[in-house]
Amino acid sequence: MMIYKYQDSPNVNWFKFKKKKNLTPNFPNVLKTFMGRDALNIFLWNIKDRFKIQRALIPAYICPEVPQQFKRNNIDVIYYDIKNFLIDQKDIEPFLEMKFDIFYFVHYFGIYQRYIQDIIKQIKERNPNVIIIEDRAHYLSDKLITDDVDAVIYSFRKLLPIPEGGGIYTKQKLFFRKRSRIYSNILATLIVLKKKFIGHNPKFSRENIIQDSKKESNLLLLPSNLSQRVIDFYDLEWNINFRKELFNMWLEESIKFGIEPVFHNIGKYDIPQGFPIFVHNSKKVFTKMLEKGIYLKRHWELPEEIKSIAPNSYSISNKIITLPIYENINKADINFILSSLKYLI
Repeated sequence: MMIYKYQDSPNVNWFKFKKKKNLTPNFPNVLKTFMGRDALNIFLWNIKDRFKIQRALIPAYICPEVPQQFKRNNIDVIYYDIKNFLIDQKDIEPFLEMKFDIFYFVHYFGIYQRYIQDIIKQIKERNPNVIIIEDRAHYLSDKLITDDVDAVIYSFRKLLPIPEGGGIYTKQKLFFRKRSRIYSNILATLIVLKKKFIGHNPKFSRENIIQDSKKESNLLLLPSNLSQRVIDFYDLEWNINFRKELFNMWLEESIKFGIEPVFHNIGKYDIPQGFPIFVHNSKKVFTKMLEKGIYLKRHWELPEEIKSIAPNSYSISNKIITLPIYENINKADINFILSSLKYLI
């Protein structure tokens, strides 16, 4: 049985999408980039000397590519631990007496951070000049909801039917050197071919193709032409509604199988990226399901050194599997996946 998915799968139906009726481009004030990491790098490159940035406070539960961009720009990283995916003030309190120049937060799995406004206020009271970065890699919306945010980072490839694509919104003036879009078009084609014929192989990752990806640079890769078209004209409102409907379907069916979801409901500002569940051993579940031909996402496998720094984050990284919220998945697919999971969790 084939489960069609839009990303992280060798069987990808890329570039086919539901076009919105209003052809005014989405994300009009967002600088589109080849990947989300490119967007973050360009922002950090521009502000580090301008504001004398030395240290950033970021969540330990994070994609490894995020701290890599800070280190690439010679910015020290301090990790804060999280007890669950909705960050609260107690998670941040141990660091308030510490000097840091950037505070970074994530809307995990597309669930809006309920208490983030209070946390930002608390941080700003101690350090009015701190730079706030909002990570929307899992959150597909071009509406600005949170106050006092200095930059918003997007990773469109995680949420749209495209092999690459990221972006940044900021009021800061950004200086960068554009690389020819021809290069982006070629690279996007290689990603498509790699996924189709090789599958998941880190030897042929984008990072290994671009040798300077870890070096300090203001060279900017744009999205490919095909991906840019999807980002600009995808029907976001339709997408938001279908994500919420599919989340609720997963929730209803998972209860019947005795599977424990991470989130038991969704609110007004939530736009589910996936349906995360708790398992005993995420690595084992991932491997066993892959053997059945079903690719489920792990967000994220954290390195061993995080265990002593942020034990809660390390623990949950080994207990979370994300079930897919992609187009073409229906109730029969959901039950097939859940029945396959039942004896593995």
